Amino acid sequence: PNGIDVFLYPLTIIKAGYVASNREWLSPFDNALSGYYMQKYFIVYSLILFTVLLINLKKICLKDILLPCLFFALAVKSQRNIALFAIISLPIFIKNISFSADKIIHNHKINAKIVKLFTIILFLFLIIFFYKYGVPIADKGRGFAKCGLGINKAVVPVDALDFIIKENISGNFFNSYQFGGYILYRGCPKIKVFIDGRADVYGKQLYHSFRKSLVIAEEFKKNMSKYNFNSVLLAYGPDNKALHDFLHQSKDWILVYFDSICLLYIKNTDKNLSVIKQYGYSFVNPIDSRQTNDEKIPALIDEYNKAITINPNVDYAYIRLAKLYRKKGDYINSLKISKKALKKFPNHYSILNQMGISYKYLDNYISAEKCFQKAVKANPYLLDAYGNLAVLYYEKNDFKKTREFLKKTLRINPQDKIAKKILKEIGIN
Repeated sequence: PNGIDVFLYPLTIIKAGYVASNREWLSPFDNALSGYYMQKYFIVYSLILFTVLLINLKKICLKDILLPCLFFALAVKSQRNIALFAIISLPIFIKNISFSADKIIHNHKINAKIVKLFTIILFLFLIIFFYKYGVPIADKGRGFAKCGLGINKAVVPVDALDFIIKENISGNFFNSYQFGGYILYRGCPKIKVFIDGRADVYGKQLYHSFRKSLVIAEEFKKNMSKYNFNSVLLAYGPDNKALHDFLHQSKDWILVYFDSICLLYIKNTDKNLSVIKQYGYSFVNPIDSRQTNDEKIPALIDEYNKAITINPNVDYAYIRLAKLYRKKGDYINSLKISKKALKKFPNHYSILNQMGISYKYLDNYISAEKCFQKAVKANPYLLDAYGNLAVLYYEKNDFKKTREFLKKTLRINPQDKIAKKILKEIGIN
C-alpha cells in the first residue's frame, strides 16, 4: 500500500538526524567507534573479499560484483549494515576462494585432500578457540564477547526481568533505549515501555524527549506526570548518570535491584511498599564508585552484604564490598569477600586486582604479585593492575620491573600522571 516508499524507507531513515545519531547508525570509521574491533574485522574481511574477486574477475558474473559493492557501501555508511554485508557476500566469497584454491592446487600440484584436511582442522581450531576464549570486541579495555547460544546476559537485562516478573512489578516503565525490546518480549502486556529500539516508530518528538529526560530532571518529571511511570530500568554509563543521580537523591524513587548491567528503581508508593521493605536500598549507589563517607561505611557494608545475599551473581557488589572493608581497615574480610567472589567468577580481573591489594596491605607481597599478574593476564588493558604491579616492584626496589609495568601503563594511557611521576623519581624517562 505504500508503493515506492517501502523501498525508500531505509534511505529516509538514514537521513533522519535523530535516528542517525544512534551508535548503530554510525559509520564504522566514526571517531566514536575508534578502538572497536568491528572496524578492524570489517577492513580485513573487505580487503580479502575484494582481492579474491579481483583475482577471479574473468570468471564471476556481474551480480557477484555488484551485490558485495552495494552492501559494502551501506556498511561504510552505518555499522549496523556490516552484518548484512557479511551475509550477502559470504557465499560469493566462499565460491570465489574455492576457485582460487583450485587454481593454486592445480598449478602447484598440491594434494587436494591435504588442503581440505588442513582447512577443516583450521576451522575446528577457530571454533573451539573463540568458544573458549571469546571474540575480542575492542582494544581499549572492553575485554571480550563470549560466544554461545541464547541471549547474552552480559548486555541484556535477563536477571532484572526475572526479578521484575517474580516480584510482580508492572505498569509503565521508563527504560534505557537498548532495553525496550527485551522488556516488551518478557513483560508485555503487564509492562509497557517508554521507548524501544524502533526510534523511527516513536518519532522525532518523543525520541528527543527521551534523550532530554536522561539529562534534565524537569523533562523526566514532565514525562512522569504524563505517563505515570511505576518503574525505571536504566543501564550504567555516562549518558544516564544525571538521571541516576536524580533518582538516587529523590524520596519518590527507591533502588530495589541492581546487577552488572542495570539498576531498577520503583516509585515510593503503597502499591510497591512490600517490595521496597524487602529489597530497598537507602545508602547504596552503584553509580558512585567513590562512596567514601566514613560514617556511612557500616551501613553500606550491610546493604552490599544484603545485595549479595539477594543476588549472588553480581560481580560489582563483591568488588565494592571488598573496597569498603579495606577502607574500614578490615583487610581480612576484604580478602575473604574477594576469595568468595573468585569462586563465582573465576579469573575475574577486577576481583584478582582487589585480592592483590588486600594481600599487599597484609604484607603478603608474594600472593599480591601473583594476583596482579593473573589480573593483567586476564585483561591486558587493566590499568589498575599494571599500576599496582609497578608500585609493588617499586616498594621492593626492583626498578627494572617497575619501569616495565609503568611503560605498559603509559602505552595504554599516555597521560597517566602517577606513572610519569614514579618514572621521574627513579630517574627513568
